[in-house]
Amino acid sequence: MDPLTDVLRTLHLSGSFPVFWNLSRPWGIRLDPHGATLFHIVIAGRGMFALEPNAEEPAGLVSDLSPNLGSNMPSAALPPDPLIPGGTHRTIALEPGDMIMIPHGQSHRLMDAAETPIVPESDFERDPDAHPAGPVQYGGTGPVTELVCGHFRFDRAEVHPLLSLMPPFLHLRGTETLPLDWLQATLAFLAREARNMQPGSGALLDRMLGALFIQAARHFVQSLSRDGGNWLAALGDSNISRALDAIHRDPAHPWNISELASRAGMSRTVFTARFKELVGQTPKQYLSRWRIHQAAYYLRTEKLTISRLLERVGFQSEASFSRLFKRYLGESPAAYRRRAQQQPSP
Repeated sequence: MDPLTDVLRTLHLSGSFPVFWNLSRPWGIRLDPHGATLFHIVIAGRGMFALEPNAEEPAGLVSDLSPNLGSNMPSAALPPDPLIPGGTHRTIALEPGDMIMIPHGQSHRLMDAAETPIVPESDFERDPDAHPAGPVQYGGTGPVTELVCGHFRFDRAEVHPLLSLMPPFLHLRGTETLPLDWLQATLAFLAREARNMQPGSGALLDRMLGALFIQAARHFVQSLSRDGGNWLAALGDSNISRALDAIHRDPAHPWNISELASRAGMSRTVFTARFKELVGQTPKQYLSRWRIHQAAYYLRTEKLTISRLLERVGFQSEASFSRLFKRYLGESPAAYRRRAQQQPSP
């Protein structure tokens, strides 16, 4: 398993809530900030997207795992969109097959044209006679735009490096970013299920939308600079990536600098400096946090005793494990497990 797959597996995408929108021109909606990763997929028609000028990033989705690279910057200083060559955070035209993802859930607007008046989400009223699982109808009498919208749920207490690195939004062009045949088949499936909700459709949509999120995350990772300062840069370094792979494959092993440097084919001194340069943490810090990630994953997914859990992730002392777990995740392992068990299954 490659290091990126390992990291994506620990992201804990626990489900999504898709809604099908049938919007007739003119239409314009402002969506309030959400403590979740939002998405909009254009099935048919066209539209426009823009972040609110003073959008604030909700707390809870930004990791402290890479504090030097956190993306909770003020909107006035937003960087260029890494997925749009030469693009900036202006109004973005959306075409059929496009996907917009807002990793940190900032307030934003969707509309058919830049000059269309905007209705706040809080003022939006759904037709009371509409079927709860059916499409939302809104707008005037003009051409129709069809969207699948919703949000992904993550474990908000879990620190995670990928979310902390993501920009305020990602724009994936349907005909350029994703494999066209795969995208067309996925969107056709989403459109069919969203238009004709049946028993089990919610679970099917969850899985397909989860696959879209992974595709978006993978493309984002591929677009990033490999110059250093985060673990993504290390994935492009053949030596350091071998050490990361060793840690990921066997976190329970009592790794030391000599062993990891040997895996990387480097001297201890050069390995330690290069690892810190690329990853932004020392090998010991990275190993400790990866073990906590793995412990959180097992607490969510398996009914291990604490002693067996410590064996699996490489901690010798329950007291030190509990202290570190609470430091990173904000609660004890027992409290984390109870909360995970109370959450609905994806």
